[in-house]
Amino acid sequence: IVANDMSQVLGLRMLEVNLSYSVGLHANSMPFPYATYSDHEQFWLYGYKAILIIENAPPWSNSPPWYTANPYYHRESDLPATVNIPQVTKVAKLALGTIACVAGPTTGIEPGSAAGPPRAFSLMQNYPNPFNAGTQIRYQLLAGGAVSLKVYNTSGQQVATLVNGFQPAGEYQIGWEGLNDRGEGLPSGMYLLSLGWEGERVVRKMMLLK
Repeated sequence: IVANDMSQVLGLRMLEVNLSYSVGLHANSMPFPYATYSDHEQFWLYGYKAILIIENAPPWSNSPPWYTANPYYHRESDLPATVNIPQVTKVAKLALGTIACVAGPTTGIEPGSAAGPPRAFSLMQNYPNPFNAGTQIRYQLLAGGAVSLKVYNTSGQQVATLVNGFQPAGEYQIGWEGLNDRGEGLPSGMYLLSLGWEGERVVRKMMLLK
């Protein structure tokens, strides 16, 4: 593992993944050496954390059993048939495991809204929209919590409650036929679909046409 000062934490996370998931690769330990002989350097130049995984990284040398130089590396004989598949498999597992451990969820930003911390929930636009006989509403919770899904008219009056209670994390889909809480059909017009989660809220516009 090769890393600069700010990327040492990525190398450490990679070692943790190697150990926790029994990947089985032998690796050097912190502090990881600094070197600029591959693509990772470009990330460093722009201020991004990046590490290099490479055979025979310092301080190792061609000294079995820890490392044996690949006799086909950068030669005409470097063909699919000579690839060390077990080694490549371990490296791929290690890289993917490290990425999964440092990655976090991302969410879209509603048009016209200011950038802020990622929400723990999201509400997709209902479909179809506009609608007549009914529409489907989908939303996602990245964590469980108290959830409310309500419909309001443009005067701010609540006309329908679709969900009100605790829900675990997951993806949900619910249908709405344009009825109020008494089962009566609502008139044509614009309605506001409001999803609340643990005190936070996101709103979508729906158009009912009859």
